[in-house]
Amino acid sequence: MNKNGLLLAGIAAFAYYKYKKMSPEAKRKMVDTLKEKVNEHVPANLRKVFDGFTAAPTAPEYGKGTF
Repeated sequence: MNKNGLLLAGIAAFAYYKYKKMSPEAKRKMVDTLKEKVNEHVPANLRKVFDGFTAAPTAPEYGKGTF
C-alpha cells in the first residue's frame, strides 16, 4: 500500500471513530448541513441520489428495554 492509501485509510478510520462518538443531535445537524451543501452545489438532476438520506438510527443500549 502506498503512502496516499495509508493516509486515506487513517483519515477514514478517524472519521468513523468521530462519527460513532457523536450525539444523535450532532449527527442530524451534520446530515442537515450536508443536505444544504448538496442543494447548493449539486445540479438538480443529480440530487435524487441523496433523497431519503438520513442519519443512521442509534442502537438501543443493552440491558434497557426489550428486543
